[in-house]
Amino acid sequence: MTTTLPPYSMLTVTQYSKRSRHSVRELLSRNFYTHVHLDWHESDQWMESEKAIIRLAWLNGNLVGMMALSEPLNNTCWIRLAAVLDHTDTNQVMRALWQDVESDLRQRGVQKVAILMIRDWAIPLLEPMGFRFEEEIVTLRRAERIAPDAPQLPDSISIRPTRGDDVQAMAVVDHNAFEPPWQMAIGDIHQAERIAANATVAFQNIDGVNRVVGYQISTLYFDGAHLARLAVDPLVQNQGVASALVSEMLRYFNRRGVYVVTVNTQATNTVSQHLYRKFAFYPNGYDLPVWVKDLA
Repeated sequence: MTTTLPPYSMLTVTQYSKRSRHSVRELLSRNFYTHVHLDWHESDQWMESEKAIIRLAWLNGNLVGMMALSEPLNNTCWIRLAAVLDHTDTNQVMRALWQDVESDLRQRGVQKVAILMIRDWAIPLLEPMGFRFEEEIVTLRRAERIAPDAPQLPDSISIRPTRGDDVQAMAVVDHNAFEPPWQMAIGDIHQAERIAANATVAFQNIDGVNRVVGYQISTLYFDGAHLARLAVDPLVQNQGVASALVSEMLRYFNRRGVYVVTVNTQATNTVSQHLYRKFAFYPNGYDLPVWVKDLA
């Protein structure tokens, strides 16, 4: 049952401040209408450490909604957090939040906003605001006890575990390999590398100078591993770098008795799907839609 809200004009939208941290935490953890897509961060940590765009909706002094977007990267950003208090008018609250956020985004020159619809409650609210379906993110799963063969690479290319000082070079590779909004911010790459169960870079030696040309980051979860990120510089694609990174990752986990590995990729990325099929990754049916709004 939905409680009738006072007039729309009674809603107040403000920017986030640390003194609201507890209220936001309660809103995200205790209500049905929530969206959390942070990948590498806890919500408290992300809101405090990132240059996120965060808005809070208040009614009679009570927090009734929030929306948080990632720091814009190459004129795009993602809705990472959203929540509306149960038994309030979700449409009014979300519309008030988005109206305030959209104005800010346009001033910043953002051209596209994306959201991964982990739960579908937001679709009927965002569609009237101009959001549209873009594509599916598909999940592939491998469950093989036999490790792949050792990778074959050109003599000039080698693979090693990542180091902290690789992050800047990894970000360059990432931004060369992907178009917005699929690029990762350097802060996300740093956090992902820090908490990864296995992370490796491929580097190319040219005239005695090593240059990072690819990387992968993988995590462990309750019943397997997840290849969270794979990127190869377009200048060395089709030379076996991606296959070598995946093969080394699978061999690493196989030696530790981890035989189930998953990976996400875009439904339209047939090149990556072909690569993963080579290693016996198959769709598991857990697909999620990405919706976007064009602001340009």
